Amino acid sequence: MKKQLNLLPISTFMIAFALLSILPLETFAQSAAGAQSIVKKFIDVINILFPAALVFGLIYAVLGYIADAPNKHQRLIYLIVGVAIWYGFSMIIGDIQSSFGGSGKIDSNIVR
Repeated sequence: MKKQLNLLPISTFMIAFALLSILPLETFAQSAAGAQSIVKKFIDVINILFPAALVFGLIYAVLGYIADAPNKHQRLIYLIVGVAIWYGFSMIIGDIQSSFGGSGKIDSNIVR
């Protein structure tokens, strides 16, 4: 029997390299403006990816209940955990920003 090669570590490295290679050069700057830019882009990406994943999770959970899948409750629990993680992330980001004198939102006029 042939032994198969596990490509998961290699593909993870390739995805990380691809994501880092498309970032603009300003994200690698060693300054406060560069750090603010990185934080803003990170928050923007999370605020796009989480809702999209939650929509797919909602569809997946509803389809599980419609098809009477045996793991329909597990799908619903995953959806609830995903919502809790997204809410917690949003609350933590707002708390950190307000503790540094902000309004809890990133001012796009400051970060360029």
